[in-house]
Amino acid sequence: MTFSCSPRRCHLPLMASACTVLLLQSLETTTAKIVSGQATLSNHTSWMYLTKFSYSQGSGNFTLDVKAASQQNAKKASLGMSDGARFFLYLDEDWEDAVAAPTCHERLKYAKWQSGSLRNGPPLKHAVSQSIRPHFWYFVLADCDVAQDQAPSVLNYRLEMYNADGSHFSHEEKAPSRLLPVLTVAFVLSMIPLLCLLQNYRNATRGQKLHPSILHLGVAVLLFLCSLVLETINYWVYAKNGQGLRLTDIGAELANWLAQLVVSLELLSIAWVWSVDTVLTPSRKQRAGRATMYRMIGGLVILHVACVLLGRVYDDAHSKYHESETIWALGLIGMRLILGGLFAAGVHNLLVRENNLIQRTFLTRLAALGGIYFVSIPVVITVASTFFARYLRHQVVTVGSAAVQVFSLLGLSILLLTRNEYTELASLSSCSLPASIKLA
Repeated sequence: MTFSCSPRRCHLPLMASACTVLLLQSLETTTAKIVSGQATLSNHTSWMYLTKFSYSQGSGNFTLDVKAASQQNAKKASLGMSDGARFFLYLDEDWEDAVAAPTCHERLKYAKWQSGSLRNGPPLKHAVSQSIRPHFWYFVLADCDVAQDQAPSVLNYRLEMYNADGSHFSHEEKAPSRLLPVLTVAFVLSMIPLLCLLQNYRNATRGQKLHPSILHLGVAVLLFLCSLVLETINYWVYAKNGQGLRLTDIGAELANWLAQLVVSLELLSIAWVWSVDTVLTPSRKQRAGRATMYRMIGGLVILHVACVLLGRVYDDAHSKYHESETIWALGLIGMRLILGGLFAAGVHNLLVRENNLIQRTFLTRLAALGGIYFVSIPVVITVASTFFARYLRHQVVTVGSAAVQVFSLLGLSILLLTRNEYTELASLSSCSLPASIKLA
């Protein structure tokens, strides 16, 4: 097979790759991770988790500034009538025991370090050192001596954390912040031969209408590329201001899950021969089936968006070490496995009825690719959560899931654009389908 591609089309991925490389280079200029908010300490809530941060080997540090929420009520409720709130550091090895302790005072016994009273004090700066391995450290504000009739202490806090290398990136964020931009470049470059295959196909079919399978695949590729670019931009902004862009981060996750949904539904449509509908003159029965399919797709899209947004509520939860470690993310994984089961049943049904050796070969390849696609991300998440330390889970899940998406999209693209068995499936023969293009 010979590739022929116009310079204009092949230069677009190169330009996108150059922009991504520039973003990658700019990640080197970093500031501190910044977490700010408001904490209310009372007799009922005297111990409050703020955030966590994974320090690498060496000596990192943090800066904490705490002020009363209202200067007018400073005498009444700024830091209470007790000794005042204190700041506590907990190591990951003791954190679960501390959380399980029944009282505030018993939880303080597990703290590795505590500050003096924060009442009217200057901003606090302290070093965090370790030499054996990276650790998660948990930051807590507490005032265990608040009286029952004492007014709540409403405190505004601002916490800045620097890792041992002077950057703001928590240890588990370092690998994704460098590897995802590289993966973005690799994915964009891999699109060059795919664009050439597509152009050759268009030339050979004399501009006939593309089959919906190819269009759907293109949508999935664009969504995933959008996810990678948004995530890279978010890391770039995060490196500049220590907080990132909330909407960009959420947009990247939404685009990623929607890309997965598009691929899942396309595999399912081939397995269950939904693409048998003719494009120009569908019958009444076909129109009814198509309407049912569209309603199902709309429901799945709404469920995916809702699960992603609801999962974001737990972004900085002390028990969350990667994006898929919430009940809502597990719901998305469950939907993926259900779709995978339906796909397997559909392909099995086709294989039982199909006697043509060439078509059985295509279906076997499709079954292998689709099976790997549906189970790979759940396997990555399970392996990361079971066998990897907490500070490594985010790296394994983030980079592993992105790599699975890249190889799955490339594999499906090659299967649909270069395998002529696909054109011989009777259920798809009514439309212009991708074929194996052989040029001199």
